Amino acid sequence: MFVAMMGKDTLDPAVAPDVYVVVRDIDLHYHAPIRPECDVKLILSVRKVRAAGLTVDFEFRSADFSVLHAKASRTVCRMDGTTHQPAAWSEEFRAKHEALVR
Repeated sequence: MFVAMMGKDTLDPAVAPDVYVVVRDIDLHYHAPIRPECDVKLILSVRKVRAAGLTVDFEFRSADFSVLHAKASRTVCRMDGTTHQPAAWSEEFRAKHEALVR
């Protein structure tokens, strides 16, 4: 998601510092099994943007969107590629993601 939104084709923090993150928290709830094996749709929505944090909600749905298989949220923290300490998002990153907050 970060790579696609930011137009970078790398996860190298020297080239794309906003994609250098650690996962701080994952919360996942299963609702219905995926049976038989089939395609699912993944719906992403940005819930919160903080100075160095981003929370994204996920829904795993059937191909026709009628069945909710699972809901999840993930919070990541942007890290500085040199010091490996939390670092603020770039202005471009914040603007793109804040525009998606629901």
